[in-house]
Amino acid sequence: MFNRFRNAYGGLSRSIWLLALVMLINRSGTMVIPFLTVYLTASLGFGVGEAGLVVTVFGLGSIVGTLLGGRLSDRFGYFPVMFWSLVLGGSLFFVLGQMRTLPTLCATVFVLSVVAEAFRPANSASVASYATPATLTRSYALNRLAINLGWSVGPVLGGVLAGIGYGWLFVADGATCLLAAVLLWVFLKNRSSVASKTGVDGLEEGLNSSVRRDRTFLLFLFFSLLFAVAFFQMLTLIPVYLKEVYHFSEPRIGLWLALNGVLVAGFEMLLVHGLDGRRSPLAFARWGVVMTLLAFVGFNAFEGWVPVLWIGAVLLSFGEMFSMPFMQTFSVKRASIATRGQYAAAYSAVWSGAWVLAPAIGSQVAERAGYAALWWLMVGFCAGAWLGLGWVKKRVIRHQTEPAVL
Repeated sequence: MFNRFRNAYGGLSRSIWLLALVMLINRSGTMVIPFLTVYLTASLGFGVGEAGLVVTVFGLGSIVGTLLGGRLSDRFGYFPVMFWSLVLGGSLFFVLGQMRTLPTLCATVFVLSVVAEAFRPANSASVASYATPATLTRSYALNRLAINLGWSVGPVLGGVLAGIGYGWLFVADGATCLLAAVLLWVFLKNRSSVASKTGVDGLEEGLNSSVRRDRTFLLFLFFSLLFAVAFFQMLTLIPVYLKEVYHFSEPRIGLWLALNGVLVAGFEMLLVHGLDGRRSPLAFARWGVVMTLLAFVGFNAFEGWVPVLWIGAVLLSFGEMFSMPFMQTFSVKRASIATRGQYAAAYSAVWSGAWVLAPAIGSQVAERAGYAALWWLMVGFCAGAWLGLGWVKKRVIRHQTEPAVL
């Protein structure tokens, strides 16, 4: 077992570890977003539909932020985009905690999400810059490990702070963003110009001149969006479902969310190390989609049985582990160094778009037709993603085996 862990974590560059440390500090303060719908409904007295609108606005800003972050990363480099995103985003969390009306909440959330989500494509480009082809998937897995270790701390602490007063969530989230910015400046300011020359070229697929011209990648983005909308119910509507239907307290909701972080932190690197290279990235991604589908089937088939909620959390966690690192690997391998920012931005925009659609669809369906209808709809989304990613996989294989046209 020791050798398995050593092999899984060995061979990664110092810069990759430093990036992971910065991400760990940042995500340990992730408290506002998981509790945003609960905060808006339980503390400020908004309806589920109004709370869903605020989260939808966050998603709209995320789309703008990710696209802007990708462009800025290609033009100015990933380091300044990451640094200023953390500084300005952390400051805006303090402002958001003072907003009380729906218009001011929507406006502040939009600006905050634009600034904060610009971090994502810049971070993705930085990982690809420091990784080698042999360590690419594991480098992204380590980055996600840091995120999920933070998730194992953030929601639990957030649940405790929410029990004291929701205002503390905004203070803690803003403070950890600023601390992450300081660490980024100290550890990586002088290393941003020495990225590995053996980093990923992105020429494996050969279709990387432009995202708009890469039809296979565009199909991949669409089916990834279907999966992302289903998965993001975990962060938007499932917490409300736990409170309204099962009467979970905020600390208990935090523990449910934290289970995801603990499982991903404990198993993802081992899974990626054991699976990487054995099949195509999309094959493993489809396994993850099926696990997510089974979680939503369980919510409906065994409603009222509390253990199924925890089984669902396990399925969602393993669905995440099998899907997301390999999806990201597939995405970055489509890009050249010159287009890495725009590919990273396009992929990040899918997940930002899911922030628009997940609460918008989830809140309206839950309010009008009930949670059972919502979970069956998410089963349909996952089934569509599974079929679609299989189609994309076949297109990639077909293009790789076609003779070159002279």
